[in-house]
Amino acid sequence: MSTVTGSTIAVVANRPGVTIYYRVGDVIQIYRKTIDGQASYDQDDPNLTTPWLKKSDSNIAVAKRAAGVDDKSARLFYQGSDGFLREIAIGSDGKANDGAISAIKNARAKTSLAAIVQNDADKPSTQKEMPVVLFYQGTDNKIYFVKSSKSESWGTPTAVDNSNAGHPGTTIQAYIGSETYADNMNIVYVSFLRTQNQYLYRYSTTVNNLLNSGSSFSLATPNFWFKDQSSTGRYANICVPRIYCHCSKDFRFYSQLTNSGRTIFEGIGQDGTVTTQVLTQGAFEQEGREYAQVSAVYQRTDQTHYAITVVFEETPRGISSVTLEGTWNQVIIVGGDEYNLRATQFQSGNWQGILGANPARKQLKDLQPGESTRDHGYVEDWNKPLSLGTGGKNVEEVLVPVFGEE
Repeated sequence: MSTVTGSTIAVVANRPGVTIYYRVGDVIQIYRKTIDGQASYDQDDPNLTTPWLKKSDSNIAVAKRAAGVDDKSARLFYQGSDGFLREIAIGSDGKANDGAISAIKNARAKTSLAAIVQNDADKPSTQKEMPVVLFYQGTDNKIYFVKSSKSESWGTPTAVDNSNAGHPGTTIQAYIGSETYADNMNIVYVSFLRTQNQYLYRYSTTVNNLLNSGSSFSLATPNFWFKDQSSTGRYANICVPRIYCHCSKDFRFYSQLTNSGRTIFEGIGQDGTVTTQVLTQGAFEQEGREYAQVSAVYQRTDQTHYAITVVFEETPRGISSVTLEGTWNQVIIVGGDEYNLRATQFQSGNWQGILGANPARKQLKDLQPGESTRDHGYVEDWNKPLSLGTGGKNVEEVLVPVFGEE
C-alpha cells in the first residue's frame, strides 16, 4: 500500500465556527468562519511561512484550546527542513513564533503529525487543564506521543503501542470524544494504519489518564476497515458523541474514493453498523501529490445542536468545505429487532418507557421485519460545498512575512 502521509489541511473549532490552516508549498494560509452553515470564510492576513517550511515535505497539525470566535491563538506543528519537529505558537492577536521541539529526536522523515487538546468549551469544570498531545511516527515506525502544558516545554516521547508499529508513512489522526454523552468530551483517540494490515487501528485513553501517567493508551473497538478498493490515501476521523441516546459511540471516517476522486464518509455506531455516503460529486485535482487532502472537526453549537465540518482539497491552490448541521431529538427509538422492539425517551434526567399510542411507539410497530430500528434521535443535514480558494491569486503573488533565524 502506498504511503498515506497525513493531510496538509488542519481544521479546529472556534465554537461556533472553524479555523482552517492550509499548507500550500512554503506558505500556510489561514481561513476563519465565525458561524456555522453557509457563512463565508475570511482569510487571515498575513499568511504564515518560516525558513524551515522551505524544502520540507510535511503535513501540519493544529491544537486550539481557546473557544472564543475572535481568539486567534493556536499551536501549529510541522516537520522542518532541518528534520526537527517544530511548533509555531500563535498568540490570541495572531502573532507567531517558531521553535524546534528538542525533546523529539527520533521522528521519521516525512512523518505524519496529529495534535489534540481539549477545547475550553468541552472541559468539565472539575477537571484539570489537559496538555497538548502531539503524535508522530518514529524511525522504528512506532507511533509516539509527547505532552506539553505550555509552549517550548515538552515531556518524554512515549509509544502508543510498544508491540505494534504503524505502516511506514501512515496517516495519523487524533481526535477527542466521549464514551457517553456530548457534554462529557474527555476521551482522546488516535488512529493509524498498522503494518501489513487493512484496518485503521484506534487507541484511546482518558484525559485524566494523560494527566496522571506516562503511557496510557489501549486498543479501542470497533476498528475502521481500510478498503483499498474503494477508499485510500489521506483520511480523517472524528467522534460524534450523542446526547439523549443509548448508543454510546458514533465514529466517522472520511476518505477519498479511489476511482472517482469523490469524498466519502463511513459512520460506525456502537452496534458496529456501517453506513457510507458521498459528500461531493466533483473529482479532485492535485498538483504534485498522489492523494487529496482532507480534515474534519466536530463541535457542539448549543445544548441541542452540533456541527461537523469536513475540509478537502478540490482544485490546485483551492479547498472546499462542507458542513453538517445536526439536531438532537429527545424522543429516542432504541435498537432491537423485530422480536425485541422498544422505545424510550429522556425526560427530567431519566430514561422512561414509551407506551400507548405515542408516535415513536407507532413508528416501531409499523416497521416490517428486516427494516432498521436504529434511530439515534437526531436529524442531520449537509450544506452545499463552500469554496475557499485564494482570492483568484496564486500563492506566489501573496506577500508573506518570514520569521527570523533562530
